[in-house]
Amino acid sequence: MVVAAFVTVILVFAAVFLLFIHDYGPYETPSRPLAFRIGSEGYNWTLTVTYGPTEFKPSDLFMTIYDANGSVRPPMSSIRLTALTSDNWMTYRMTYQKLSAGTFIDIGDKILADKSTYPSSNRFEIRDSSSILATGTLQ
Repeated sequence: MVVAAFVTVILVFAAVFLLFIHDYGPYETPSRPLAFRIGSEGYNWTLTVTYGPTEFKPSDLFMTIYDANGSVRPPMSSIRLTALTSDNWMTYRMTYQKLSAGTFIDIGDKILADKSTYPSSNRFEIRDSSSILATGTLQ
């Protein structure tokens, strides 16, 4: 009887602890995540969309790149994906490529980023106006 009560108390404390960690943990959990496969093509990193709801427009998403120390890599501070065009390659050293002609982000859409500008261990973050949707490390 005493053992059962003790186990119950431990389980209640563990559940409360896990709820606290979930709500106040050090990382912002994406509410509607996008998933990317990070790869390499020649001199570029590739970030290929592998999962995501069909509700995101590239014009509503922002990209930020951080160096290994967590500092923003200029000029990549909250740049709209639609600004990452081949015409702007010299400015951002990054492009967003749509797989299809649709309006929304699709599986297979790709971001190319120059490896010499954004070396291994740089971290990317993609967000909308309210939350982080994807993060990852270039490697």
